[in-house]
Amino acid sequence: MTVGALAAMSFALFARDYSSGLILYSLVGLALGGSSATGLMLLSERYPAAKRGTSMGYFIASTPAGYALCLVVTGLILPIGGCKLSFLLTSLGAPIGAGLAWVTLWRTPNTLAQRQAQRGVARLILENKPAMLLIAGYTFQAWELLGMWVWTPAFQAACFALGGGGHLKAAGMGAYVTAFPHFTGMLASYSSKSGIVRSPR
Repeated sequence: MTVGALAAMSFALFARDYSSGLILYSLVGLALGGSSATGLMLLSERYPAAKRGTSMGYFIASTPAGYALCLVVTGLILPIGGCKLSFLLTSLGAPIGAGLAWVTLWRTPNTLAQRQAQRGVARLILENKPAMLLIAGYTFQAWELLGMWVWTPAFQAACFALGGGGHLKAAGMGAYVTAFPHFTGMLASYSSKSGIVRSPR
């Protein structure tokens, strides 16, 4: 999360063209992937089965909630201060979250799993077909979701621009419209993991 905070702030401050934006946002993506899986592991270790679903539901729901909040802020700020101010304000969530994580986990004991000394981690994973399929599926799902999340605001903004709105106003409206599915995704993540929605028996 600390690396993600630095990457997010670097993107806001130094991304000025295609190449710099691609490199810096790739670093943001790498850090996000690392903190997501690690966060779920921490929750599974620290909560009993009765509370694990609720805690994971909150954790997973926090991602679309953060995206939605950033889009709402973007919709407000773009017409006023442009994209640079929007990037700067929306990147502040990462260092705030990293700081809260440090405070929360500072005195939390670290649980270490026993390793098999004779076999490396890479070999264990490569020889585990179900694990490889799970990793591949999660990777493709991440590409699908991130691709949709990245291009939907731009698509909506183009639609509003073609409808006659100014470019900054169209971008702001596109951000507003795209924020709504993230809020519904937040509710879906929380309700499915916390047990509010139960499968029929």
